Amino acid sequence: MAHIWYEVYDFVEFVLKSVPEYRSETLKEFRNGLLDEENSTYRIVEAQVIEITDEVEIESVEEALSVGLEMVTVHLKRALDLLDDKKAPD
Repeated sequence: MAHIWYEVYDFVEFVLKSVPEYRSETLKEFRNGLLDEENSTYRIVEAQVIEITDEVEIESVEEALSVGLEMVTVHLKRALDLLDDKKAPD
């Protein structure tokens, strides 16, 4: 069976979504550190691996998601889902 490059990122997402919330933040920070060290163009935002490296952009998305406005949250989560599609990112 041929492995596709993004399967590793899919596995990372699976693990992040499977661990208890109190551990996911530490794991996310650790993984983002590794991605940064390897000069990857991907980072973890909200338990999803997306193609974004600018710290300001990452913080802006995470801050907007934490505001608690339902329409903003729905919109941003849908945008993250589209960015997360490694086969055909939108």
